Amino acid sequence: MILLLDQGNHRLKWQLRPHTEGAAVRAAAVALDGDWRGALATDLAGCPPVSGALVASVAGPARSDELRRFLEAKGLTEVVFAVSREELGGVRNGYRDPARLGIDRWCAAVAAYRRCREAVLVADVGTAWTYDLVDATGRHLGGWIAPGPATQRGALHAATAALPYLAEGGMSTLAVSPAWGQDTEAAIRGGVRATTLGFLAIAEEAAQQCVGPRFARVVTGGDRDALPVLRARGYTMVEDLVLDGLALYAAREHTS
Repeated sequence: MILLLDQGNHRLKWQLRPHTEGAAVRAAAVALDGDWRGALATDLAGCPPVSGALVASVAGPARSDELRRFLEAKGLTEVVFAVSREELGGVRNGYRDPARLGIDRWCAAVAAYRRCREAVLVADVGTAWTYDLVDATGRHLGGWIAPGPATQRGALHAATAALPYLAEGGMSTLAVSPAWGQDTEAAIRGGVRATTLGFLAIAEEAAQQCVGPRFARVVTGGDRDALPVLRARGYTMVEDLVLDGLALYAAREHTS
């Protein structure tokens, strides 16, 4: 058994899987802004023996080191932090320096292509909103990164003296409302919605120019506020896409 962990900026998701590509035996998620050590220790209590841990982390060196120390203190002697490769699961990395592609984006792109077996546009909506495009031959063409809807709202609040922080942005509708906001909250929601839907439309147009009109759409990530918009656009929601890709990574390491 191996412990797979997806360490983001705000959440830590994990699964216990066999070394093969079998389904997860146990899985959970903990918030990183609370007592994540206690929560993770409680979740892991009673798990079957684990041979090691494989981590996909975008949380930065300090938090990655904290997680490594925690896992080693729990008796895991082999804790590996995955790095993006030139090729995995039939996908060829499109970055000039493959290792610089975010490991979460790489794992998600590999898992999405393995799932669809056709050209696929992969969206990950969280602190950042990312897109990655893989063509029908498995060539990763690159990606885009923008602030997620919640980050946009937070940035407006942090960078100004008077604008409030809105916990949600009203992203349940696909169209931009023709009504202009008549209070500050409505104006922020309208602006974030327009920015988000513009990013979505331009990304899909760019994907069509690169791979043609037929491509799959897959979305993962934690910003639930924006996901209804993507589902309405034909995206398939895959909750643990990064961990699915990390499992492919683990299977390759185990057999190589």
